[in-house]
Amino acid sequence: ITSFFENLLPEAELREYLTSQHKVGSLFGLLWKFAGDTVGGFVMTPSGTVVDPLAYEKTTWEKLAKKIQKDGIHNAGGLLEASRISIAGAQRKFSIAIFNDNQVMLPLGVSPSTHIVKPEIIKFENIWRSALNEAIIMKTASLCGLRVAETFYEPFTESCVVKRFDRFFDGEVKKENLKRVVQYDFCQLFGKTSDRKYQQDGGPGLVDCANLIK
Repeated sequence: ITSFFENLLPEAELREYLTSQHKVGSLFGLLWKFAGDTVGGFVMTPSGTVVDPLAYEKTTWEKLAKKIQKDGIHNAGGLLEASRISIAGAQRKFSIAIFNDNQVMLPLGVSPSTHIVKPEIIKFENIWRSALNEAIIMKTASLCGLRVAETFYEPFTESCVVKRFDRFFDGEVKKENLKRVVQYDFCQLFGKTSDRKYQQDGGPGLVDCANLIK
């Protein structure tokens, strides 16, 4: 049970930042604060909470770029504080929504997002232009016929923007038709917490994952 909930939260330095900023030290304290819209189909709110209607705040790539530059390495933490959105992983990232008019929106409350924005990795000297590299590789894979998520490079924020595979539109591309898809990651299925996600730390390897799928 712990591994399921723990893997819904950001990891490593970003989790430490959120913990220190909000004086929340427990797993469920962080879930209470941030897990309104998680990866997959799960929405968690405090008992008795009345969920507000879907709401989105208009923004621009230029405004998001300024926010990233202002908050530096912890930009995802600052953007997470604007809504209750939790994305697993150690890399800094945040969620947005883009509908038919291509207007960039910040989801509010538990409103679902449509895309994940992944800025450049800046804290490691030997990693160069990570967002641009990821966007090029994903586009190349798509042109080679592989089934990969839709991805594009956004120059103002210097980010790789990835369309979420766990969201879909039931009809026209508008907010009232945006739905969530239930999904689990391998750590959740194997009962591993995020500190044991990698094989060298006791996490599942490729053979384990393949056998589980079979």
